[in-house]
Amino acid sequence: MLFSILGIMLGVSCSDSDDEMGDEGDGGTTATTPFKLVQVEADGEKVQGAVDGTTITFAFDQAESFSDCKLTVEVNTGYQLTYPTDVNSYDMTDDPDLYFKGPDGKTVKYKVIVTSNALPIVDSSKITVDGGYKLTVNNATKELVIIYDRNMDRSNVKLNFAEGALMAGAMVETVVFDLSDEPATVNIKVAGSNRPYTLKIDYSAIMTPAKDLGFVDITDAAVKEKYPYITIMRATLLNNVIKQKPTKKPNPDWWNPNEDYPGMTQMEAMAVLGDLKAPATYPGLENYENVNLTVLTMDAAKVKGRMEIDDRNSLTLSEVKGLVTVTGRAIGSKGNEGGRGILYGNNKIYSWQLPWMEKQPENIQFGWHFGFTAEGKLLCDVATTNTGGSKTKLQKVIFNEANISEDIGDGVELYREPYNFGHQVFDFDCHNYLNGDWNVVSAAYGYPCFAKDGQALTYKQVLGNNGFSDSMGDNVYGQFIMIGKTFDGKVAIAIVSKENEGDSELTPLQVAYVLNKMGWKDIMCVGVTDWQSGSWKPGLMVDGKLVAGQDTDGSVFVMAFDAK
Repeated sequence: MLFSILGIMLGVSCSDSDDEMGDEGDGGTTATTPFKLVQVEADGEKVQGAVDGTTITFAFDQAESFSDCKLTVEVNTGYQLTYPTDVNSYDMTDDPDLYFKGPDGKTVKYKVIVTSNALPIVDSSKITVDGGYKLTVNNATKELVIIYDRNMDRSNVKLNFAEGALMAGAMVETVVFDLSDEPATVNIKVAGSNRPYTLKIDYSAIMTPAKDLGFVDITDAAVKEKYPYITIMRATLLNNVIKQKPTKKPNPDWWNPNEDYPGMTQMEAMAVLGDLKAPATYPGLENYENVNLTVLTMDAAKVKGRMEIDDRNSLTLSEVKGLVTVTGRAIGSKGNEGGRGILYGNNKIYSWQLPWMEKQPENIQFGWHFGFTAEGKLLCDVATTNTGGSKTKLQKVIFNEANISEDIGDGVELYREPYNFGHQVFDFDCHNYLNGDWNVVSAAYGYPCFAKDGQALTYKQVLGNNGFSDSMGDNVYGQFIMIGKTFDGKVAIAIVSKENEGDSELTPLQVAYVLNKMGWKDIMCVGVTDWQSGSWKPGLMVDGKLVAGQDTDGSVFVMAFDAK
């Protein structure tokens, strides 16, 4: 600690700036900017920063390494440099930005950009993105960052390098990238060597910081040190969450608003994320105390997932080895029989019929599922099995936009195409809408699904991609697991547990609302069966330690994640 403090004293000096706000009444003055001068020395080359608003550019001529730099700042009176904490060991490849505390106690951030004539990117202004999306280049971190835009096709991002963008002789290996799931690598070839840069999307505009929603970081120090790509957060107080919708017991299905909910439209009764255009108006927002919501995120590029299945008994977390282990679906009241959605692993289909619909024909046995590839990548899709008595193959089903005008659930005008509920005649066949083999080595039911590929789903899309089923799981309270992926390339797990009497009970929709604000682009429930299985409780274990829920109730399968 003493070394760190001395470092700051040596590299930071204070001065009264000519840029003054006025007399403070004690003979001193307060500047309008935190510093008068800022310099960085890297690779033996010292340059002064060029300041434009709250952006500082350091333009080097020869420097190539920026992990161990020396920072010199002439701090103006009343301000304090708070980051970096050691100016003699300034790592610009990690977080190069500078942070100051002003006289009013507020944090002032300066974005830092580094250029160098020794690096392959000479003029970043000559690199653009098809579609005109904003791009920033940071040579210190070796990153090209695109600001997210909802109109962007993230699976087909093209970079344009105009003449003068790269040093003489440099060439880019490819200019088209798929950023839909995770960052990509831009390989720039210079004199026979490869200079890789990371290309990624900045989603900060659509990802509410977890702390603003009520979460605190509870990651164990040992886990942080060994696995810095894992973060565990918990909320006991949630801010501005949608209120619980009224539900019909024992399980809400096809509403008759006029009879069951006088004055409510069917849209209000059935609404999910994609239907909530003004959540502050309906269903309204409120803070929830005494909740127990734990969220874990893992860098998808650093972990691989799998499922361990015991269809006849059940598995506890401690019986499965893994860096992160999560309970799956309880065997529940239906035991080992059908009606659990697809459960697949060990080259075997254990079940394929949807809950609540196991007696319906196979042409509508398709729905929301998640699975893992042979490489351990998490996929979230609408899936079914091949036709006929021998179920051996999983196949994807084309997403049904469900843009129909009829309301679902009045007993007469019931999703008239393709489903006629009045006579239980099913004239829809999901096998006419297949989208190729689903190449996973394990899979399980993920209903209800609230968001897919960044799209918040409507209730018609949730039901219309799940065998036109008649339940949304709205009366599941208190204890369940959710799985998904975030916009910024993380695999994410959420567990709602009820540890104590008096704990608030959250519904899957309420939790999905929070996760969507946090930046989850795929949100699926993991076998929501609490209403079927009574006291069954899920759990989450990290590095051999239980961090949420419990490890006494087993499940049909356990999800495990290992470090790559």
